Amino acid sequence: MATLEVDPNLYIHTSYYNDLFLLRTRVLVNGDNTEIRSIKEGKYEGPALNFCLSGSIISTKLHLVASIVSPILVRYGIYHVDTFYYEQSPLFHVVFSSESCLKNFILATEEVKSALESQLQILFSSELKSIPESPQHLKVEIQSDLFLVSPNRQETKGAELHLVTEENCSDILACWKNSKLFDFISLYQEDGMH
Repeated sequence: MATLEVDPNLYIHTSYYNDLFLLRTRVLVNGDNTEIRSIKEGKYEGPALNFCLSGSIISTKLHLVASIVSPILVRYGIYHVDTFYYEQSPLFHVVFSSESCLKNFILATEEVKSALESQLQILFSSELKSIPESPQHLKVEIQSDLFLVSPNRQETKGAELHLVTEENCSDILACWKNSKLFDFISLYQEDGMH
């Protein structure tokens, strides 16, 4: 498990950055990919992670998945999980407080994977209890990749993806630092708002 360090040269609370770290997390149940679809359930209308089991569609609200994933990620070196997005898989916007925390997270990938699989297995199994005659055997697998996403400042719809590895951690963090757009104190001083 990673130890949290805060690098005073990473101005994570005082500055705004163009680039961001996204953890793409594919979730498989019994070998099949889950899908994210919008559901309407009572007063809830929003995204859910769906999988099919014995002809039944099981839906787990994406915010419940995020509430389980976030504390696990924090235990392994991520300073903060800001929000989630989705495409085919859940995407978690994550913040690191130092280069060593970023490296520790990359080194602990297998431990993180195991912890996520275990907790999501519990969550999905609890969803099955509400379905009569559903098979109780579930195998949850996680495949996750950490990316630095660098939006293209010239094109409004473009971005570059950089896979973060143990070998390129330092370079990736330097790219992230270079994407700083402004710090908040200068923003308010420029507008005469002291």
